[in-house]
Amino acid sequence: MKNLMRLAVGVVLLAAAHNATAGGDRYVGVGPAFFDYAFKARGGGYDFDGAAMAVKFGYRLHNNFAVEARAGLTLTDGVNAPDFSADLRRFYGGYLRVGGGDQFAPYFLAGYTDAVVNVKIPSRNFDHDFVDDGPSYGVGFNFTVGNQVKFNFEHMNYLNTGGGENVDLTANSFQVVYNF
Repeated sequence: MKNLMRLAVGVVLLAAAHNATAGGDRYVGVGPAFFDYAFKARGGGYDFDGAAMAVKFGYRLHNNFAVEARAGLTLTDGVNAPDFSADLRRFYGGYLRVGGGDQFAPYFLAGYTDAVVNVKIPSRNFDHDFVDDGPSYGVGFNFTVGNQVKFNFEHMNYLNTGGGENVDLTANSFQVVYNF
């Protein structure tokens, strides 16, 4: 699955790079993402919140279709309890965006995400990075504020892999997007 993820992200980045030389409709966005993530393990699990700085690079294939590559790094520790701590280390992925071409317009996203959550349980001498990947989907709204600037508000289900040991990762985010 990891090779498929790397291939998908590579294709998105190559397509954006190729089309950038052709003078296409490119954009970059940056902003905070407020995460709710759940670490699940045999015998229990933990729910916690955190924040990350996310960046996206995209290329509009058409007014209502775009490809995006996204990545993010943690800004806060997810949870620090006396005998438990967890935080999102990083995430990245490749996505297809449908809609959002007008001044105020909704859009939908679908793609694939890879994420790392670090979990520490000192009493058990446990410190492990859980790497999880899977399909992603979400919805957002564009607010155009100028010829080249937009604001995005989004809700994304980055990971919802279900069963076994895993990480479920959802986020609400705000981004400032610059079109070039």
